[in-house]
Parts: sequence; C-alpha cells; structure tokens
Amino acid sequence: MRPRRAAPGRAARRTRNTQPNEEKETAMTTIDTIQPEAIDEPTPEVDDVEALDTDEDTPADALDGIGVVQVDPATVKIEANVRTQVALDAAFVRTIKRHGVLIPVLAYQEDDGTIVVRDGQRRVLAAVQAGRTAIPAYLVPARDEARLRIIQQMIANEQRSGLTETEEAAALHQLTLEGLTPTMIAKELAVKPARVKAAVAVAANEAAKAAVAKFEVTFEQALVIAEFEGDLDAVKALRRAAEYGDGDFAHEAQRQRDKKEAQVQIDALIADFKAKGYQQIAWP
Repeated sequence: MRPRRAAPGRAARRTRNTQPNEEKETAMTTIDTIQPEAIDEPTPEVDDVEALDTDEDTPADALDGIGVVQVDPATVKIEANVRTQVALDAAFVRTIKRHGVLIPVLAYQEDDGTIVVRDGQRRVLAAVQAGRTAIPAYLVPARDEARLRIIQQMIANEQRSGLTETEEAAALHQLTLEGLTPTMIAKELAVKPARVKAAVAVAANEAAKAAVAKFEVTFEQALVIAEFEGDLDAVKALRRAAEYGDGDFAHEAQRQRDKKEAQVQIDALIADFKAKGYQQIAWP
C-alpha cells in the first residue's frame, strides 16, 4: 500500500526568514506549530505490533538510504509536529549563532525538491533567528505516512537525556584543564560565568560533588552544604530549606554558619579555661 501524501500547506509549513529582536538574557520566543492531521485509519491493538509492518516498508527500516546534506533553514518546510509550541530562549539561539547546528535535523525531499523537516523544528527556527544560511540534515526516503511521522517524532523527543549536574560539573572542570577560563567557557556555551565558576568549584570539592549527586540542589547550594560536611543535623536542615527555594536556603545557611561560629567560640573558651587548670564537668 502506498503511503498517502499530506496536502501541501496542511501537514507542513514554511519558515520565515525574519530578523530576531534584540536578545535579552530571559527573552523567550514561542512559536505555534500546526496541529497534526487526524489519522483516518484504525489504530491497531497494542499486542498486534505486526499490524504496523508491511513487506514494502516498516518503521524499523525508516532510515535506510540515509544521507547528510546542507539545507537553508529559511526555505525548508516544517512538517506537522507532536510538539505544538516551540520555546526559543536567547541562550539557545546564541549557541546556534556561534557554533551552528551540531546535530542534523531529520528530513525528506518532496517531488518538487522541497525539503520537509520531520524532527528538528527548534533547531531550524533558531538557525533562522541566528542568521544561519545552512544547517545539516539527515535526508531519508520520502515517507509522509502520518503514523510513522508521529512515532518518529515521539521517539526523537522522548528518548533524550540531558547531562546530570555531576556530569556537567566534571565537563566544565575539564574545560578549565584544557586552558579555558570560566568567562571563555560561558561565552562558548551561552551560560552565566557564575554558573561555570560554581560548577568548577563543585568538581574540585568531593563533599560538594556528593551533595549534587545525592540531593536535588544547585551548584551554589552544594558548595554551602559542603561547608558542613560531618554535621548531619546541619546538612539535613539545609537540604530541607533547599526544597523551599533560594531565600529559605540562604536564611538557613546563615543560621547554620552563625551556629557553627558560636560553637567555635565556645570551644576556644573551654580550651582556654582548661589551659588555666579548670576542669569541665557535665551539667547536672
């Protein structure tokens, strides 16, 4: 059975090459995408997996005959997508502008030569804003079957995993060993220098690394928790405060520091009296 082609302009749309507004650190651009067309074929039962397979083509061999080409992001079509809203933050656009699109988008070519992007709409739109005139694309055989499109887009969006905080800290620390300063790293990755400095400090502190790996805390919070290594009560209190936000954490951190400083003064006073011949006894 031949796959049916979607009518032009319904299942796909063209991007527009518009100039981006002035970037701000917190600027967000939200672009609505076309809702995918309804599938007018009956959905097979969950246990009837073979119902999706045919002798002609199957999802498993969808990438056979793959090739990589350079395409103009301003002229491609973006196919209907399961992701209906695309948020383009300024940092992402800056990385595309500086380094280009590193991971090719997934696309196919229509009979008239038009490139249709199935996966990678966020990269395409960011490339347009960044003024990029070419991005890499995996060009696969034309397959505009709706159910295959949905399956591939869901796999591409769901089967992804970002770096853990520990991995990020280790990677940023490695960049410093390669001779890059935190400011240079921040520029390359479009992140704040303060985050890079905190991550590098965490990577060099075993207690902080353990805190990041074990608790859901920021790099900055992990460094504070590391100050109280061995004080289980203080660590517990700080972990609990972190759950309520930076304000509560900062307040608790100061309280624990004051408490720690007070204990240092008490210990020094006790040591001074012992040196003078006094004996410390337990409170009755």
